Amino acid sequence: MAEEPARKDGGGAQLLGSLAAALLIVAAAIWAVTARLGPTSIAELEAAEEAAEAAEEAGEEKAEESGGGRRRRGRDR
Repeated sequence: MAEEPARKDGGGAQLLGSLAAALLIVAAAIWAVTARLGPTSIAELEAAEEAAEAAEEAGEEKAEESGGGRRRRGRDR
């Protein structure tokens, strides 16, 4: 007599459950990162950095203009 191969009861259900759990984990991770950083925070940070750099450059130019006859020495010369 030949033996029947073992049946995998619930194998498909287990696979679907695992996929659903994985999707929930990914969705929770995306939500957590978005809640922490915000959807536009990177663009806002870049804009703030650019504004700070522009203000710094403007301050340096103003300082150079008001310096009068002072000359800079070193590599910038």
